[in-house]
Amino acid sequence: METLKRDIAYALRQMYRNPGFTLAVVLMLALGIGANTAVFSVASQVILRPLPFREAGQLVHVRYGEPSLVEEPLQFSVPEFKDFQAQNRTFTGLMEYHTMSFILIGREEPDRVQVGVVSANFFDLLGVRPYLGRTFRPDDEAKGAEQVLMLSYAYWRSKIGGDPKIVGKTLQMNGLPITIIGVLPPLPNYPGQDDVWMPTESCPFRKALGPPNTRNLRMITIYGRLKPGATMEQAKADVSAIEGRLRKEYPEFYTDNTEHVSIAPVQEEMIGAFRPTLLILLGTVGLVLLLTCANVGILYSIRLLSREREIVLRAALGAPRGRIVRQLLTEGMLLSVLGGVAGLGIAALATRPLALYAQRFTPLADNVEIDGRVLAFTLLLSFLTGLLFGLIPSLQVARQSLVNVLKESAGRATLGAGRHRLRNALILCQVAISFVLLIAAGLAIRSTLKLNEVQTGVQLNVLSMAVNLPFTKYTNGAQVGAFFQPVYQRVGALPGVLSVGAGSRLPLAGGEFTPTFRRADRPLLPGQSEPRADQRTSSIKYFQTVGIPVVRGRTFNETDIAGAPFVVVITNSLARRHFPGEDPVGKQIIISNMGPNGAAATIIGVVGDTRQNGLDGEPSDAIYFAFRQRGGINMNLFVRSEGDPYLLVSQIREVIRSIDPDQPIDNVQTLEEVRQNAMAPLRLTATLLGLFSVIAFSIMVAGISWVVAFGVTERRQEIGVRAALGADRGNLLGLVLKQGLFLVLSGLVLGAILALAVGRFLSGILFGIEPTDPATFVLVALGIFLVAGIACLLPARKATRIQPALILRG
Repeated sequence: METLKRDIAYALRQMYRNPGFTLAVVLMLALGIGANTAVFSVASQVILRPLPFREAGQLVHVRYGEPSLVEEPLQFSVPEFKDFQAQNRTFTGLMEYHTMSFILIGREEPDRVQVGVVSANFFDLLGVRPYLGRTFRPDDEAKGAEQVLMLSYAYWRSKIGGDPKIVGKTLQMNGLPITIIGVLPPLPNYPGQDDVWMPTESCPFRKALGPPNTRNLRMITIYGRLKPGATMEQAKADVSAIEGRLRKEYPEFYTDNTEHVSIAPVQEEMIGAFRPTLLILLGTVGLVLLLTCANVGILYSIRLLSREREIVLRAALGAPRGRIVRQLLTEGMLLSVLGGVAGLGIAALATRPLALYAQRFTPLADNVEIDGRVLAFTLLLSFLTGLLFGLIPSLQVARQSLVNVLKESAGRATLGAGRHRLRNALILCQVAISFVLLIAAGLAIRSTLKLNEVQTGVQLNVLSMAVNLPFTKYTNGAQVGAFFQPVYQRVGALPGVLSVGAGSRLPLAGGEFTPTFRRADRPLLPGQSEPRADQRTSSIKYFQTVGIPVVRGRTFNETDIAGAPFVVVITNSLARRHFPGEDPVGKQIIISNMGPNGAAATIIGVVGDTRQNGLDGEPSDAIYFAFRQRGGINMNLFVRSEGDPYLLVSQIREVIRSIDPDQPIDNVQTLEEVRQNAMAPLRLTATLLGLFSVIAFSIMVAGISWVVAFGVTERRQEIGVRAALGADRGNLLGLVLKQGLFLVLSGLVLGAILALAVGRFLSGILFGIEPTDPATFVLVALGIFLVAGIACLLPARKATRIQPALILRG
């Protein structure tokens, strides 16, 4: 311990005497360790921290189709759920879930809430204990049971103010009193981002299904808990056997293209699409740390060379080599720990933005914080970093020959070929790592630019807001029309408003509903399945308001009302795919999900395509229904105005309250904001990769500059002799540049090979560009070569100013 104290005291004195070196090393280490700590804190929360469910590894999602990162599975009908519940042999229990939105009344303002509707055993099977009150009981699902509600922890804190006496209070939902029986503990937003929860008997829509609960109405998701000892393979075989029996018993409810039932672990689904992105981030910050260690190793090596004579004299006076190495490692470790402490500060600033970014991919990124596990990781990383950058230079200095060093003239140190090779190898690796990171960032940035060029099919300066009417209050089309008609008139009369319309779908926001249809004039071929198309409902001025062009025919007008001939408008993509070379206007299609034999509808127009499922997907086929024929209580109101549309929000809210005081509006945003949200994941990924790449690139440039500058200092005698023998400034400049640029070119070749190898990991986040894009490779290579050349040029010019006479006299 006494020796360790002396080593630490001596290291602190050395750091105090060389503040520039100390600051440079600590800053670089802080960037490398801080970036790794921030990303690890998110990874720890998402992957390593156990779920807040009992024996979470036994929880599974029963679903149609194999697990996918992009496609939503087909849902189950209530009779199917009951069949699986009664016939399975591998589950302790199955639970159902679906989500709806209702208006909760009884607080200061009516509040539209997202409601998770679940079977009574839902929280018991999850193993969740309430924070306040109780969870659901079997009698809450009995017919005619009292309406009950549970609050999520987030909703209780944000909207109820954390009132501990909320349990037992009665509010109103769907025109009926509903009693709050409990508050849940903090939980991930899974299966959905639900504000409150109710049992199936409290859901008016679920109850309205009634017997016989048709198998055509697929609306629920099934989750289950495996029996102790049951395996995933056994459960898959179990549900497959049940599905096979149901297909034979009810063939009319299953088509040839209906996916087969499978199961997926809940924890894997909760990580979802974030896994490839997280692996890319972990790999990126790992490379940044390696590059940091390489650069600090170069600096540390140069620093130790200036102390070489001191170190060798210590050895000559009897200091064991192990003792010398320990002293040098102590200084390196101390620098690394200081870098780790500074890195924690950087991580504390970066963790919250990273967590918000991760929340776009997974519900497990809530409440990310720097806890004991992250602190332990940072401490271990700091020690390993200090060992990595300090051990090899220390061993090389300690192995120097006493005789060779002591024979050297004053002021000149011995530089072995081994250390030349070490520094050259570190620079080569730095260039290669920087190239890989810049390629990743360049591809992500170019993907973002290409995504930004995608045409949405709608005008973006349009204000949208959700107006979802409670179906218990608006029970028929006449009541719905009596609400929306004055909304159109009064909002349209507001100053600055150019057009008002309503539609059932918010562009770019997903949520497609794709039943089947067929052409009335062309029967299906044997074995041919009916095509699918998204079904959307729109008002008369919807297309005009959101800027969807009319390609052919007309859109809806005042004559398209209930009782009039059933008409539809189709998208251009549907017309091209199913009416190639024909004019579809005037032709009829059969909408399969309307009535037992479908409903015939006449096509009156063709409109432009819109991208419903984000910018990176193809425009989907869609069929538009007239609002006054089909109706709809869940609509989005769209308003086009002359100036800032947000100036109209308060006036629109007042208009709606004047028509129905209990009707809120929510999800207020412009279509430009919807577009930006659709681009956000790729844009944020590109920003993070770009930020890490800039850090790595800056470190690499600094490392090259330091090595070339130190090489000039080492070769002062050689350069002076060459100048005295007649070498001009150009020759001397080329002599120094050749060494640095050769390393850069070698690093670029190695980096290109590595970038091609890791390109497949990037393909999942790219849009409109290949991971081997030649333009990106060429531009990044030229950029690195140019900047690295400048970094070499600045110290190389120092060589041309060396005075031969001074060198020769020395």
